Amino acid sequence: MAILQEQNEALAQKRRLAKQKEKARRCRPRKLKRGLGGVGKLSMVKDLRNKQKLNMLGLIETKMQVVTKFDVIRYWGSDAVGWEYVGSDGTSRGLSLMWDVMLFRMNNCYKGERWLCVEGVLLKNNFPYAFCLVYGAHSRMEKLAVWEKLSFIAGLCQVPICYMGDLNEVTQVEERKGQDRLTRSAEDFKCWIQDMQLVDLPLNDHKFTWFRGCSCSRIDRVLLSVEWMDEFPEIRLKGGTKGLLVREKWRNLGVIQFTEKLKALTVPLGRWHKKKFGDMDKKIQRFEEEIRKIDELVANGVYDGTMEAKRKALERSPVVGFRDGLVNRINEEDSIALERLPTMEEIKEAVWDCESSKAPGSDGYNMNFIKKCWDEFGAEFMAAVLDFFQSSRLPSDSNITWVALAPKFTGAKEIKDLRPISMVGCVYKVISKVMVRRMSSVMPGLVGETQSAFVKGRKIHDGALIACETVHWLKTRKKKAAIIKLDFQKAYDRVKWSFVDIVLQKMGFGWRWRE
Repeated sequence: MAILQEQNEALAQKRRLAKQKEKARRCRPRKLKRGLGGVGKLSMVKDLRNKQKLNMLGLIETKMQVVTKFDVIRYWGSDAVGWEYVGSDGTSRGLSLMWDVMLFRMNNCYKGERWLCVEGVLLKNNFPYAFCLVYGAHSRMEKLAVWEKLSFIAGLCQVPICYMGDLNEVTQVEERKGQDRLTRSAEDFKCWIQDMQLVDLPLNDHKFTWFRGCSCSRIDRVLLSVEWMDEFPEIRLKGGTKGLLVREKWRNLGVIQFTEKLKALTVPLGRWHKKKFGDMDKKIQRFEEEIRKIDELVANGVYDGTMEAKRKALERSPVVGFRDGLVNRINEEDSIALERLPTMEEIKEAVWDCESSKAPGSDGYNMNFIKKCWDEFGAEFMAAVLDFFQSSRLPSDSNITWVALAPKFTGAKEIKDLRPISMVGCVYKVISKVMVRRMSSVMPGLVGETQSAFVKGRKIHDGALIACETVHWLKTRKKKAAIIKLDFQKAYDRVKWSFVDIVLQKMGFGWRWRE
């Protein structure tokens, strides 16, 4: 009996303590919720959708680990809604995307910690597209990782794509108050936008989208693929008190002739062209006039490196680039060694390394003649080669090449059955041989391990064998995978030299070597 009495007293004591804790909890002031569950957020979202007549709504920093259908119907106002979400990490992050099921049909959905992408079809005009909601990272390395994943998603969807949200980065100095230069992260972001060929929609009614104390930045933005702009040329970006809205404004021209519609579209297109490009015809005329003046100065004997640099700057094609890290780099010592003047022994070794019996070029001499008469004019031959490495210009008449078409097999009839062969002069051949021999010392560090074609010691058939082994391994292990076969038949038919120059620069080659 004594034991039972002690147990009853202990239980009574626990109940009294529990009641006291509950009373204290109720007396404490309530902590205001942040995110989508905060005070007034429900009415704010509903008013926003009804006022703007939104068909798709993206919400960032929901701070909700789970978004149920009940929650979505409360915010959307009806059950004719589709949705996807990315749960929050504790009390931070969280993404939610809602849309009208009568307007958009989702085919696929891809999720990450900081992005949410839905890919489907706009039912009104059967336009396939992907919409990606993004919540940017903070550190530079995290941002690079997010942008790399967004690039992968664009390649996975293979449809026009729209990136929207808090990218947490600027592209211009004016987009961050008090900043006089772009950070490395901002430069990386600009390169990524350029590599992805995205259009950064301008924000005309607001200068900044993020405020904290005296700090102001425009870190919220919308990035569209070119195909999206072609489909919706009247798309605009509008800023609100909170967040951003994208609305596609359609021009209601009524039932008129097609030519009349085209005429009506010239007005907004003219405004857009003037804003983006200004008086392009006058600029072209001014550049042509400057080039003509430089040509006249050169013709009159006034010539130096400054003139050449200015001319190339005027004639340069639009800049094409890509982010750092996509190609391997050589070190500075190797870059300097490539541009060093060749020694007499190095030139002679290059001459003797050339095949003696090959057909002569436009100068009429083959390498066997040069070797036999080396004692007579070897010094002058080496001086011509050295002159190229000193001036970065080929000797006069040495850059003339004869192109002969050799049949790949007996009975060749079409152009594709012929292989073009360039028959160059002896000086040109030795110069290229010296450069190739130097390049061979740095090439192993630049060529990837997976490249099996056009590399000494590797065979093009290795790629097919590896692919067969990979498929066999996937089948035996019953793994899910996607295999893509690409046709590189015309990979070397066309060369954009400005892009080749950028690639060489990214690899660490110096200006003199690239010239």
